[in-house]
Amino acid sequence: MKRPIVIEFSGLPNSGKTTLLHNLEELFKSNNISTIFAQEPGELIPNSIPKGSIAQTLWFTLETLQRSLELSFESDVDFILIDRGFYNQLFWSTIYDEQDAEYSQYICSFMEKFAEMYHVKPDYLYIIDVDVDESIKRRIASGEPVTFSKKDFLQNYKRNFENFAKGIDSKLYIDTTNLSKQQVAEIVFNTIIGITC
Repeated sequence: MKRPIVIEFSGLPNSGKTTLLHNLEELFKSNNISTIFAQEPGELIPNSIPKGSIAQTLWFTLETLQRSLELSFESDVDFILIDRGFYNQLFWSTIYDEQDAEYSQYICSFMEKFAEMYHVKPDYLYIIDVDVDESIKRRIASGEPVTFSKKDFLQNYKRNFENFAKGIDSKLYIDTTNLSKQQVAEIVFNTIIGITC
C-alpha cells in the first residue's frame, strides 16, 4: 500500500506556522501534488474544557492520537502536513512534569506506546522558529493580546522546545525572523519536495 510522507509543523508562537501552511496549500495545489492539511487541535477544543487544566492536556492528547490514527490509513495522497500534532503534544506533556511528574510520565509513556503499536509518529518534525522579540512584534502587529506570548514565557518555551527536539532524529528547521512569508513558503516547499528526490 502506498504511504504518504507525514510532516508535522511546530515551533514558537507567531513564527508564521499557520500562515506558512496556508501558503503551502496553494503551492501544493498549483503543482498538482495531492496533500492533506490537518488542522491544529487547539482550534477544535470545546469551550467547556478549562484552559491550562490537566483535562485540557488530556483532551489534546486523545484528539491528537485519534487524528494520527485516522491519518495513518490515508493512502491516496503524497503528503500529510499536520499543524501541531504528535510531537507538539508530547512536548507539552513533558512540560507538565514540573506540576505533576507522575501524570506527565504516564501520558508520555502512553503516547510512545501508542505510537509504537500503531505507527502514528510523523516521518518528520518541521520546526518553524523565530526570534523572541520578532514573535512579540508580530503578535502586537496582529492586534492580539500579548498575555500568552510574554518574553519570559517565549524564552522558556524556545529553550524547552530546543531541548525536546534534540531527541528527534528526523527534523527539518527554518528560522522565519528575516524572511518574507513568500520566501518561507518557497524554502519549505522545496525542502519537502527534496525529501522525495
